[in-house]
Amino acid sequence: MSLGERLRQARLEKGLSQTQVAGETITRNMLSQLEHDQASPSVRTLEYLASVLGVRVSWLLEEQPAGADQKTDEARALYEAGQYSECLALLQQAPQLSPEGGLLLCRSALQDAAQALKLGNPSAAAQSAKLALSAESIYIGAQERLSAYLLLASCAMAREEPAGSWMELVQAQSRELGFEEHRHLLAARYHLLGDRLQDAERELWSAGSFSPETKGEYLLLRGWLSVLKERYQDAVQYLRQAEEASLPGILQKLDLYRLLEISYREQEDYKLAYHYASLRLAAGSGKSIVSP
Repeated sequence: MSLGERLRQARLEKGLSQTQVAGETITRNMLSQLEHDQASPSVRTLEYLASVLGVRVSWLLEEQPAGADQKTDEARALYEAGQYSECLALLQQAPQLSPEGGLLLCRSALQDAAQALKLGNPSAAAQSAKLALSAESIYIGAQERLSAYLLLASCAMAREEPAGSWMELVQAQSRELGFEEHRHLLAARYHLLGDRLQDAERELWSAGSFSPETKGEYLLLRGWLSVLKERYQDAVQYLRQAEEASLPGILQKLDLYRLLEISYREQEDYKLAYHYASLRLAAGSGKSIVSP
């Protein structure tokens, strides 16, 4: 059964006219062409039609093997519950995935990668991010690809490996989406690692204001830049603000404590330098430490 035949069947079963289904989103003429397989719908149009007709997009697109819908339902439930590793494992066992299943595979792999990076495991994070890039679905778009490139660039930096090729992909994809905030922060980190201070400062100033989600990372990078410029009082101001804003992952916290240790040591405040050195060691080992 073709896409057009499925559209027509679903519409008739609902007792709807072409005008009712088309609504204000598409024209009746376009729907007629789709039902006669004379045109190809966009992803957005498919999603709209599936919603109006009360069917799955995957059902409209292709005949699924036995049990595929059930597998997708199970994977969706795991994803919505935040069980990304379990969702990923389930989908990897499937011999064939629907378009929705492919999207779930991609997104669960991205979430799994983000969690691994947050826990300080860039190797596992890179593996999941590459799996996300290999997933196939008409639903996977520029946003998912950008997320994977950002993760892979971050993983390369965390492992002190060349990140230039991933940075190029991040830059290109960000421009396509008009998605600048994370790109500027990642580029600033990339330049700081290479001691390119002017380039790092340019990226930080170019970014403008930041959302609450990225404020801590921005302040951390401002502090890092100040340390490299040997402006330790300024560094402490930025870094203590970053500490208050809270940072998302263990790698950022390790950077924060390392930079605060350096800043206080250079100002001969050895008590606080020792405190942040202890925090850095504790964070790396997963232990907690009492503040002075």
